[in-house]
Amino acid sequence: MAGELILLSSEYSLFAERVKIAFAEKGITNYQIRNEDLSNKSPLLLQMNPVHKLVPVLIHNGKPICESMIIVQYIDDFWNHKSPLLPSDPYQRAHARFWADYIDKKIYPNGRMLWSSKGEIMEASRKDLIQSLKTLNSELGEKAYFNGESFGYIDLALIPFYNVFHTFESLGNFSMEVECPQLVEWAKRCSQKETVSKSIWDKRKFYEMSLRYIDGTIPCPPVAIRKEGVTASNPAHAIWLCQDSLLLHAILASVFDLSISLILASRTSGEAWEKLAKLYANKSRSRIMHLKERLSTSRGSKPLPEYLQFVKSTVDELALTDKRLTDDDLTIHVLNGVGSEFRELTIAVQARETSIAFEELHEKLMDFDTFLKKEQSSEISTIIVNFIRRNSQFRNSFSS
Repeated sequence: MAGELILLSSEYSLFAERVKIAFAEKGITNYQIRNEDLSNKSPLLLQMNPVHKLVPVLIHNGKPICESMIIVQYIDDFWNHKSPLLPSDPYQRAHARFWADYIDKKIYPNGRMLWSSKGEIMEASRKDLIQSLKTLNSELGEKAYFNGESFGYIDLALIPFYNVFHTFESLGNFSMEVECPQLVEWAKRCSQKETVSKSIWDKRKFYEMSLRYIDGTIPCPPVAIRKEGVTASNPAHAIWLCQDSLLLHAILASVFDLSISLILASRTSGEAWEKLAKLYANKSRSRIMHLKERLSTSRGSKPLPEYLQFVKSTVDELALTDKRLTDDDLTIHVLNGVGSEFRELTIAVQARETSIAFEELHEKLMDFDTFLKKEQSSEISTIIVNFIRRNSQFRNSFSS
């Protein structure tokens, strides 16, 4: 019998999502979720996790299990009748635990330092994070999942971070699709699983929460609080600053050079957002002409994902001036800018009888870009092989 199951979590805990996914994989639904206010931890949390005082904690028949991946192993062992998460082979189990430990030691710590530090420390964290993601990309390779053809322990450990990939990109100024293409495809594949999609953040809810920081409905708590006659630092203030710093960095990383100088001195996300709102509310003819001129810029040496993001951002800015582009106009701008190597795809798109949405065009361009890179790699390999053969024949003619 399963007995009473209580999961102590918090509203946006990446680590608690691992537990939710594990339960979903096992088909377990009869558990309670109790979200903790981490600035005012409940007596139950302090009693059940007196060492770290953190979530998640699984309470099974009154007994606590702490640490997300330990909880996942417990779930896999206790409910072993369905969807094994760890392999049965001892070596493969050790291999899976190694990579889950790697994710815990590399991804979250470096990601957190990326949005909470500056200068050399931030740059060091950025480099370490990118290298760690590349290492995971190499480990995944061409497999559907880290364990092969089935979703498992390593996938479960990493997939909750998918929702912060964009934040990593924005703060670290890099492209996941360029640096870790297999990892991006893997994340999309995992997100199509119902056990994953229903267990991780609701992006709309997270977006709404972010707006509450920006518009001031979640104000900054006081630096200190007085409790039982003693003044102490307020943990809620530190949590608010961390979240607001994340939003502020994301805003700074997502605007163009023309705008960033106007908001760089902003101290909070709300202040930066207010300045941007005033800037983008300008519907003058000169601004509209500038945006349209920027839209006609060709890709040049930019990586394709970067160029497409540049185009989309410019189109969004035009929309704010009430000069919204049609799908056909946007398609023409993009196809004219990507370069002659995309000519075959351009002809195919232009031959369509219906308009193509930007999201679909983006996907087709990325797929075609991958195809071109493979073709180029194959051609280079052929040239090298031919060169080696000719060189070998040349040497043989002298030795005979």
